[in-house]
Amino acid sequence: MIRIGIVGVGATVSIAHFHAEGYKADPRCMIAAVYDVNRPAAEKWVTEHGLSAKVCDSFEELLENCDAVDLCTPNRFHYPHAKQALLAGRHLLVEKPMAIELEECEDLARLAAEASTCSMMGMVYRYANPLRLAKKLVDEQIGRIYTFTAWTGGKRLSDPRNPLEWRMIRKLSGSGALGDF
Repeated sequence: MIRIGIVGVGATVSIAHFHAEGYKADPRCMIAAVYDVNRPAAEKWVTEHGLSAKVCDSFEELLENCDAVDLCTPNRFHYPHAKQALLAGRHLLVEKPMAIELEECEDLARLAAEASTCSMMGMVYRYANPLRLAKKLVDEQIGRIYTFTAWTGGKRLSDPRNPLEWRMIRKLSGSGALGDF
């Protein structure tokens, strides 16, 4: 049984929710630990998901209580937490983007290649059926593309009635909402 540690439960929309639903459906793993800088939010999240996971007071405590780390934090925190998890010998799932700076990405790629654990970046769109069909159509009927424009997700971010969230703050997101969608 793989013990999963989830980092970041989200203040608004939470990818951690969807990850938790997947873990709960897989008998090979269990969510053993949860950490968020907002401990009451982490406690509430654990209760809402019907988990018996330990709510940790630090990222280091989470590392002590899991075999694999699932990073669902704002982009700015991906690199330091991912690096620490890899150096601690934990399996790693880090949400996209892997890090904000190219040098950070290169460092994580090197550490993951040297590790004896499994690591991956969560990017759910690449193999989604609509995108696979689009690629097939492009390959078979259109050919080489020189420019392309698309819109996806994030409409709520443009609604002034919604509260400011980390995706809208470059210091935390790196690229703004674009890097998240």
